[in-house]
Amino acid sequence: MFLSPSLSISKSSAFFILISILTINLSAVEDCCGGQLNEGVVNTLDEKAFLKEDSAPVLASPISSESKTLKALLIAGGCCHDYATQTKILSKGIQERANIRVDVAWTRDQDHNTSLPIFKNPDWAKGYDLIIHDECAAVNKDETILNNILKAHQTVPAVHLHCAIHSFRGSDNQWHEHIGLSSTKHGPHVPIAVEVLEPKHPITKTLDNWVTDKEELYNNAEVYGATPIAMGTQKYKRNGKDITDKAIVAWVNTKYGAPSFSTSMGHFTHNVEAPRYLELVTRGALWACGKLSSPSYHQPYTGDNTVIEMPFDTVLKTSATTSQEGKMAAFAIDGDSETRWCASSAKKPTWFQLEFLRMTSLSAIEIEWEIQNQWTQYSIETSRDGKNWKLLFDASKNTTAGTRKDLAKIQYMRYMRINILGQEKDMWPSIREIRLYDYTGTELTLKNK
Repeated sequence: MFLSPSLSISKSSAFFILISILTINLSAVEDCCGGQLNEGVVNTLDEKAFLKEDSAPVLASPISSESKTLKALLIAGGCCHDYATQTKILSKGIQERANIRVDVAWTRDQDHNTSLPIFKNPDWAKGYDLIIHDECAAVNKDETILNNILKAHQTVPAVHLHCAIHSFRGSDNQWHEHIGLSSTKHGPHVPIAVEVLEPKHPITKTLDNWVTDKEELYNNAEVYGATPIAMGTQKYKRNGKDITDKAIVAWVNTKYGAPSFSTSMGHFTHNVEAPRYLELVTRGALWACGKLSSPSYHQPYTGDNTVIEMPFDTVLKTSATTSQEGKMAAFAIDGDSETRWCASSAKKPTWFQLEFLRMTSLSAIEIEWEIQNQWTQYSIETSRDGKNWKLLFDASKNTTAGTRKDLAKIQYMRYMRINILGQEKDMWPSIREIRLYDYTGTELTLKNK
């Protein structure tokens, strides 16, 4: 039987005392799921009734008792988050608060079906006392990967952070039974009031109620074996209508394999680096390993850790309005400046298109034009569906010759089109190489399909 989150949790005390209203106007930002998530939303959460002035204590204490260092593996990557930064914050923050070595395996792949090759190995968790799941693989349906993960967690404890809760939704309910509940969506980017439901629970006994900065509140679709320890509430107006959303935001599960701790919070980096969040995660990690009550584990780990970046290729298809024989579109992304794409005439406008097989986020596009001593005028558009286009960069009045590197924040696109509008001496449009840089500024390895 499934529990209803709204019925299984209750508090006799009033959740909010309205003293003053904190109002935050949110711009309409297209979220990674493709919707106008924050359109018409105004936060109405009463923060004064919730926040306490005392800061969250750091978990570590200078106890010199001998203890065997716990070894944890943090897995991260996928859609919608700054994993390059957050993996550093999490590994450092946990190691500063407990005697846990946190190794990291992450990928820059930002697709919902992110490639996670580490899980292909049946012994992927061997040698680790704890696995920290922070991957975002919502539509991953690889049964081999899921089976290998679940088999490991029959004996190896786990911590699940934020988008890990939304991962593997393309599979059956085994992943959610392992976690303890399922979630299918989240609300707008407004603060969450976090209420500690179990103040005597070992994980939360050092924590008071608090209010996050803007965050995502994941819904609770079905509750399986989860034991809630914290509840979250968002209060806001959407297009003038008062809305209150509530959901479990931290819980434990001891009914499916090894013990696990989970929190659905942690979308934005400013919340991941908050002391209360890091303390919650660290205490959850120690609890899952059965070490929270051992004083010797409440001291920092000061040794080295290992960080591995899981490789992946940015696979895409190239096309153009026209291509000269022997100067096909694929030559513009082959990594060789000696080859090139060239249109079959000087006719303009014309376009060159990249179709990404995975959701991709970029910070810059570099175009090496064939003729370096003449300017080219162009624009760059992006799309998620190949039908609805948004202007990303306008160089329609460009008069600078040579290779151009245009900086632009591009999030979760599937298509990019370079519209070539004019050329200084009306030559045939021709590109030697296109270079793309991900959200960290690292050049991507492009592979034509």
